[in-house]
Amino acid sequence: MYALTLLTLILGLAAGAALMTPSAQEDAADMLGEAAAANFLTFREAAVRAFQAESVTDAAGGTVRPAALSQAQVRAYLPSGYLFMGDWQVLVEGSVLYVHGLDITGSNLRLSAVQAKALAGRSVSLGTRVGSVLKPGDTALPASIPEGSVVAIAR
Repeated sequence: MYALTLLTLILGLAAGAALMTPSAQEDAADMLGEAAAANFLTFREAAVRAFQAESVTDAAGGTVRPAALSQAQVRAYLPSGYLFMGDWQVLVEGSVLYVHGLDITGSNLRLSAVQAKALAGRSVSLGTRVGSVLKPGDTALPASIPEGSVVAIAR
């Protein structure tokens, strides 16, 4: 049901975009950006839950994080009917989980870290890859995360 509702919203906005004034088009683009940000955060939450579920406690009582997570492991924690609005990826490096992604290629969605962080409503290590670091801030990122990606970090 969620998927159908989301698809109807996107199609309705796209169909009406040609008839809208420039300010209305900007409002529609903002709404799509917010939808993409919420979609990214839903994926991030599922990835964090999978990361925690795959972690184990060692004999000394410490936490051993998984060396990798697959998309299938993350999908197990996504709500039924979830539709990807971007090419969201997971990467585990040095016991740190990186969730990252770009907009769907060829679409006019514009996922912004600012929108995602505003929707998160709490302190989340989230930003955009600029050069080799996460902005805002200067947290170094793995080289395999593409330039311009929105990135969320979990430990």
